Amino acid sequence: MEDELRAEGILLPKWLRCIGFLMGAVLFSDGLRRLFSFTGGMASHIPYLVVGAACMLIAGYEREMHLSKEGLVRRTMFWGIGGRDVLPWDTMKEIAVLPSDRGTGVLFTVEGNAKGVSVFFPGVGAERIGAMASEHAADLAVVLRDRRA
Repeated sequence: MEDELRAEGILLPKWLRCIGFLMGAVLFSDGLRRLFSFTGGMASHIPYLVVGAACMLIAGYEREMHLSKEGLVRRTMFWGIGGRDVLPWDTMKEIAVLPSDRGTGVLFTVEGNAKGVSVFFPGVGAERIGAMASEHAADLAVVLRDRRA
């Protein structure tokens, strides 16, 4: 059996992150230039500063998720600073598996959390997720839901 199944996360390609950062740097520096040249009012430089800073910040965001022997592992990084959050197998009440043509959606129901955690595994079949759940948590209920119902 595999050690982990990769889920869909937010990971922009390197070229897109570079372009976003450069565009943000240009906008931010133009906003600073407008601010320190004392021409125009607040409306002339605030949008450049805000949009430029947002572009630079978004370029540094990454989120990865995978299902492993520990449980559901979520790693969030923001310019190299971040953390790793683990949802252990023993805290899960139920797993609802929603197969589709592109992969499998999974809803992890957790004790004390009415909402649960939803994750999409591209290219992974429902039987692989069920097998992994039965391997690591034999008493965990795995419910297969039909997407057409």
